Amino acid sequence: MLPFVSIKDFLLFSNPIKLYCKDEGTHYIYTIPDSKIFILPEDNEKLISKVQRLSLADAKTIILYDKGDLLCAGKVYWALKAAGFENIFILLGGVLLYHDLGYQVNTDPIPEIELEEQSYLPFNNSVLKVLCEQKTKSGYYQKIRADEDLPITTPRGDLLETDVLNDIMKNSNIKYKSGKAIQVLGKYAPIIACVLLHIGENHVSVILDSLEKVDKSYYDDENAMGNLKAYSVHESSSYIDASTPIKPRKPKNRRAGTVCGNCCLF
Repeated sequence: MLPFVSIKDFLLFSNPIKLYCKDEGTHYIYTIPDSKIFILPEDNEKLISKVQRLSLADAKTIILYDKGDLLCAGKVYWALKAAGFENIFILLGGVLLYHDLGYQVNTDPIPEIELEEQSYLPFNNSVLKVLCEQKTKSGYYQKIRADEDLPITTPRGDLLETDVLNDIMKNSNIKYKSGKAIQVLGKYAPIIACVLLHIGENHVSVILDSLEKVDKSYYDDENAMGNLKAYSVHESSSYIDASTPIKPRKPKNRRAGTVCGNCCLF
């Protein structure tokens, strides 16, 4: 299921659940009629807990939108996806474009989405997770930073053609190898990860982090946080530029009977 929907196609849906996504402590002016608010906590762990309490078990289609930068809607998209929801879409252009195109908006306060008292939904950390303090050993995957805001829509909120999106990705600082599992982190991670899904990458996940809060011990190189290139991580090795081939490690051949230099043989 592709993650984006244009305003034109959104109007064709029959009675979808509409969630206006906004950060905690921010204000709003317009919302789309019949919407409810999803407030994103500052703490990403609390976001996961909140999604696990959502009362949306019977939801057929969920439309997520924000003011228009897609960051809040994108983060909620991946959180819902990790909680097992399907038929989730991010509205391109958000409520501001919806208003600018002349569609009716609501200016009154709207209620927040209902939550259950306790967490009951599962959560797949391989789809969305909070940045770990230490690097874990795992199989081969790519980890790319997405701190660059890329143009992905026309002025009227239509998603650019797939070949154009491919060219934009290739010409950006976000480098990756197609066909291999990709983990995306950085400010624009939720949106770039959705673009990767749209252009055909199947194994994409998001890591939530904050440039101000990232524990630098997670990286082998202190300068890695400021580098916008993609990196490949294999087990405990250092970051390697994804554009260069990875040389396999020469296996160690330790034969039975080998002794260290401090041992004596009699």
